[in-house]
Amino acid sequence: MAAAGAGVTPRSVQLWEKADEAFRNAVAAAEQIGFAGVIESELYRRALAGQEDRGSMRALEMVVKSRDAAYREKSQISLEVVQRAEETHRRLVDGWNSAPAVESAG
Repeated sequence: MAAAGAGVTPRSVQLWEKADEAFRNAVAAAEQIGFAGVIESELYRRALAGQEDRGSMRALEMVVKSRDAAYREKSQISLEVVQRAEETHRRLVDGWNSAPAVESAG
């Protein structure tokens, strides 16, 4: 719709995105702003609609989560943090186990 509003074809926009990183970044930012505005207002509307709109609410929720990481469950992030902590702990313990023993004086 934005391409048509600007008087160019969607294909032209795609070609410009491939050729120009700054343009590609600007398009991505504009898409995110538009997505957030439309989808968030629709999420709010459907949340207030109540029980009669539950199926479409779930579908919309899936779309939102696929497009914006801020809406995803945090369990994946938590799992990555735990894995990194365990790996760091393992490296520390392995380092201590492989260090030469220090003899006590006396």
